[in-house]
Amino acid sequence: MEILFDTIKYKEHLILYDGTITVSGKCITAIAGESGSGKTSLFKAIENQSRTNVRIASCPQEPLFLDRLTIGNHFSLLKDIYQKNDEIENDIQSLQLENVLDKIPAQLSGGENKRAAFLLTCFQEADIYMFDEPTASVNSEYREAYLSIMKKLLNNGKSIILFTHDKELFEIAEFQYQIHQHELKQIKSVSKTEKLSLSKDTDLSLLQTPSYFFKMKKSQKKYLKVIETIIIICTVLIGIGYSYSNIVYHSQQAIVKQMQSDELIVYKPWPIDDTYTYGAETPLNEEDIQKINSVSHVKETEWRYDFDEYDRLLDYDITEEHIFNESSYTVGIYKNDSFFMSFEPDMSNGMLVCTYMKDNKSFSEIEVDFGGEGIYISRFFANGLKRNIGIKNDEELQNYSLRFEISVPTYTTYGRWKCAGGDDTEIYNRYSPTVESDELYLPISGILKWSSFGLQNTGANAVFVERSNIEPLIEKHKKDRERTIYVFNEDCTDFSIDILPENNKEVLYIFEDKPWTPSSVSVFVDQIECVPDVVEDLKDMGYAINSAYTQQAPVFGGAKAIREAFLTGSLLLAAITILLGCGLQIMQQKAERNTDCYFRHIGLSSLEIRNVRKQFYIENTKRKMLAVCVVSGISFLLLSILVRYPLLPSVTALFLIAVTVFTIYCIVPIISDRYRKC
Repeated sequence: MEILFDTIKYKEHLILYDGTITVSGKCITAIAGESGSGKTSLFKAIENQSRTNVRIASCPQEPLFLDRLTIGNHFSLLKDIYQKNDEIENDIQSLQLENVLDKIPAQLSGGENKRAAFLLTCFQEADIYMFDEPTASVNSEYREAYLSIMKKLLNNGKSIILFTHDKELFEIAEFQYQIHQHELKQIKSVSKTEKLSLSKDTDLSLLQTPSYFFKMKKSQKKYLKVIETIIIICTVLIGIGYSYSNIVYHSQQAIVKQMQSDELIVYKPWPIDDTYTYGAETPLNEEDIQKINSVSHVKETEWRYDFDEYDRLLDYDITEEHIFNESSYTVGIYKNDSFFMSFEPDMSNGMLVCTYMKDNKSFSEIEVDFGGEGIYISRFFANGLKRNIGIKNDEELQNYSLRFEISVPTYTTYGRWKCAGGDDTEIYNRYSPTVESDELYLPISGILKWSSFGLQNTGANAVFVERSNIEPLIEKHKKDRERTIYVFNEDCTDFSIDILPENNKEVLYIFEDKPWTPSSVSVFVDQIECVPDVVEDLKDMGYAINSAYTQQAPVFGGAKAIREAFLTGSLLLAAITILLGCGLQIMQQKAERNTDCYFRHIGLSSLEIRNVRKQFYIENTKRKMLAVCVVSGISFLLLSILVRYPLLPSVTALFLIAVTVFTIYCIVPIISDRYRKC
């Protein structure tokens, strides 16, 4: 068969005109020429030809090896790829290579390098074996060994091409060529030729090839190992830093929960005063509720009812008769459902009756909890009860129930309450509830630390009722029509509803009544550290806030800042680690390029090389990820034992570690492969 080659030039300088070279099975083709005539250029031109027809194994003057793989592993690699079972121990001994099998190429002498490269070329599965000056600087003993090994190739139906100055080697060739004046001229040929024993259909086995990359990694340079160790340490620190940020966050959150509620009481403030007046605020409409629910981190919104029984004489319905004891507010005390005694709380600081949601109790504000859906009473109120009953322990109140009056809202009235402006010269009308009296009988469910239960209450007496117990009373007393009341005297005993009398009496006050609707809502925040943000957002929207949240914003801000600092640090360290991984890839580009060239040299296509590398990257990533996750997992476990930190957030940290490792050892190398050429 003939090998064609095109005109060879170097920077427009002619080296060799195009031509053909004849090769045949069991024959040697020799090419001679003076130094600089173009033999090496022709060698490379044939070596780089498309190998669709025949497989060529070549041995250039400068041996090509995998720098970090031992000579013995080179033979094993070829054996696995070509699935060869040939015994080459005798050839190794004849070339005196048995002592270099455990060495890497850099540890070999020049002669050992050339002999190893020659034998590795002969060990490949190919159709044509091509050697550039194989016997240069080789003594007679090795020369005979070379010839013996080449003879075995010829006997197997292969063809050999020799580029040589060696006259004796040149003379034994069946086909002889001479390069002269940029032309390749045939000076000898044989008439009888044999077909090549083609091996082009031999399937390459690449399954074991990735394992040789791991063998190469073991002998990589020390500074590369140091950098890789730093990458591993940084990757572990990424997870630990992220996990520690959660430890700080949860620790701070636990502290904050002890001093803070996630419930906010939201209402509309008056222009001159935003003090919470327990039910006397401007009613909220559907648009207000929608706006409040639109705020980020608002988990739930529930209407509430709060009323100071001390003010009920001011808020009763003047159109109906009421019997109020103006001097006292009496609570009936029952023990095991039997009347025990009456109790008159000190109302100098008011007497609040407020609602709470059973599924959203502010547990941090409960000091003693008996459970159930009864009433929670303030500490001051509980102490007064114990003194009157004659008991000392809080737990004994568990057996008691209370019967007390409650003012049920019927109307939201505008005009009854008035307040002065900042200079006391201008009077403003305000909203207030119109109430009717009813009665509740409920067991004591617990005692509060003070008098706050979701809201910030400075009063001493407070009774908090689960909202479902008040809803039937509101439904019972509700009104469904609006009305206007014209009042003609100071004590509100002379009035007219909706119609002014004909005698044109002087109207002192006008009360505008609308069916009662809530004037405040309980807003529950999904994450307690977000309470300050929700407060600011609601204030920016024009709403006022009452809550057990007082001045703990710096605590929230501190916890959030620490968490964000560690989280940002972890992400920044991850970015630095990935950049370090990219730098490692850049530093190894030359070695990786040489590796690609070697695989290309021994017959692998570009696609096969990429597939082999991908297998190695995936396997390497698995190993690194397993090692890093084990170390990180042990660290997280120790942290959870030492500081009782929940392991769940560590799962996220491990995910962050996995993404970093996958990026460094799989994504970055695959991308760099696309831009690297042999």
